[in-house]
Amino acid sequence: MRSSDNFFSDDEDLGFHIQYYPWDEVLSLMPHWEKEDTSSVINDASAILDAVGALIAKEFNPHTDELSEQIPHLENGNVQQAPLMQKMISQLAELGAMSTTVPPQNGGMGMPIMLGHAILQMIARADISLSNVFAYSMGGLKILQTFQGIDNVDEIIKSFAAGKELGAMALTEPQAGSDLSQIRTRATKMPEGHWNLRGQKIWITCGHAEHHFVLARSRPEKEAEGLQGLSLFYVPAFLKDGTRNIEIGGLEKKIGHHPVVTASINYNDSVATLLGKEGEGFSLMLHLMNHARVATASMALGGCERVLRIASSYAKERVTMGQPIAEHPMIAEYLDDMEITTQGLRALVFECLFHEDMEFCLRLKLKDASEEEKTSINKQLKHHYWQARLLTPLVKYFASEEFVRLSRMSIQILGGVGYMKEYSVGRFHTDSLLLPIYEGTSQIQSLMVLKDRLKFVFRAPSKFVQEMAKVQYGLLSEMDPLQRKLVRMRHIYTQFLQAFILDALSDQMKSLASSSFRTLSTAWKTGWDPKKSLHLGLKHAERFTKVVSYLSTAEILLKRAEQAQTNEEKEHRRYVAERFLNIYEVRSRNALEEMKSDSKNSKTSRPIVPKFFSQPLFRKTT
Repeated sequence: MRSSDNFFSDDEDLGFHIQYYPWDEVLSLMPHWEKEDTSSVINDASAILDAVGALIAKEFNPHTDELSEQIPHLENGNVQQAPLMQKMISQLAELGAMSTTVPPQNGGMGMPIMLGHAILQMIARADISLSNVFAYSMGGLKILQTFQGIDNVDEIIKSFAAGKELGAMALTEPQAGSDLSQIRTRATKMPEGHWNLRGQKIWITCGHAEHHFVLARSRPEKEAEGLQGLSLFYVPAFLKDGTRNIEIGGLEKKIGHHPVVTASINYNDSVATLLGKEGEGFSLMLHLMNHARVATASMALGGCERVLRIASSYAKERVTMGQPIAEHPMIAEYLDDMEITTQGLRALVFECLFHEDMEFCLRLKLKDASEEEKTSINKQLKHHYWQARLLTPLVKYFASEEFVRLSRMSIQILGGVGYMKEYSVGRFHTDSLLLPIYEGTSQIQSLMVLKDRLKFVFRAPSKFVQEMAKVQYGLLSEMDPLQRKLVRMRHIYTQFLQAFILDALSDQMKSLASSSFRTLSTAWKTGWDPKKSLHLGLKHAERFTKVVSYLSTAEILLKRAEQAQTNEEKEHRRYVAERFLNIYEVRSRNALEEMKSDSKNSKTSRPIVPKFFSQPLFRKTT
């Protein structure tokens, strides 16, 4: 199979999303770009991507199998990382790829976050492990730009941009994975003004990094139990005098992602700086995790592109029964599924990146805004934050789960050789298995989607009733065949929500029957207990998340078709949307039928409900 010479110029769909990104809106919030001609900025961005795409295709891709064999090791308390990993990071830095999103005052290009993610996707197409390290560099840069109070922050940013230093996010502990309320790492404020951290973190990606961002308990549980007592801290690996400030307890042996350092970290009275306010650790962590989750989606998207190309190329060359297997109906259907899923994912990820870019720029602008400006900025910020909040768990869930499915499908298309190392698809499949677990499991994402969608219903039931009426009208009146399919998907979405609501309120239906419509909203909020009533929603949260992901992606694909400027491009984008709708309307309907069938079974009396489900929406009011 002939390999590509450039991972950007050979990807038409990626080029489309770069060209049609809402550049004007984002650049207007970036002082160093607001007076520049947008077309020239797009040309500069495309030139950067073209140069990086050539580097990845020509210099990195031929050596990724070798990279996967290089496993970091611990020597006298120091990590000796994979030599090729460091070499590739240095090459990216030399080309400017590590500094694309770094502000100009720190020696960077000052491009939108989106451009960093486009590079991330191309790197992931070559190697998931390398993209993982690149993603952590981007995440660390975002944290450094967001918070004040870190000494020598400008110097640290420059080191990140030069590929010399990295950051690590330290959350997980032996007893605290998804349930962060169980965190035991303690933070103690010292008389000198700084904090000391004591505790252990495990499974820390890039745990050898020079800069750690650590979630720790700053207040005793008797004063602030659970999540309320957590704060976020910056911990340098080394103090100014060169003293080691953290201890690397060991490196993990993994089934994939071999070149990436994954370490256990001991904080033994490590000197730390509080980020934000005390007690805000969980909310700040969620804000920062959004970036990590979208980055995971970009990694998965790059992986989907790679396994699709491997399968497609092989299927065109492999002849059986007198014709290439790409022409066999079942294989052709597989390839079509893989292609349209990848294109759909790309549209969803870029939509999410737009809102993340806008939110990040608005937060930075808010710091220096006058009192008059703050009202307008906060209004925009609220909108883009909420849109990013809605889309983030969708892209994390959909992209990571589909990467697993598509990489498995690619192995099947290749048959026996797919199980051999020659084609690398096995490595991509093994690496894919981490992403649905990484940065918040698929199940956690599903619960977030369920909570946010129910929040809309329970806070504004009248709007939901209006939405259902609009959908019913659309089912009867919509003439455009693609819009009609979209309306049918929305109908499936509302049927899921109706089923969850009726199930949750089943014990209170008699009392609600006597309530007026005006008092229904209050009755809904006060008349039910999620720990007893939200069984169906919790049980089918993943099926619901799939439906929401499919619907959101279809909506964005149709929006992109409307935005296309030429008739030829419009026609092509409608074709992409039509193919996606043809596949995923059926899958949405199947998910609904599975839920309906299963809902007939008996339900348990007290399902387990995550603590965050009762905060703040589901707290009973009086």
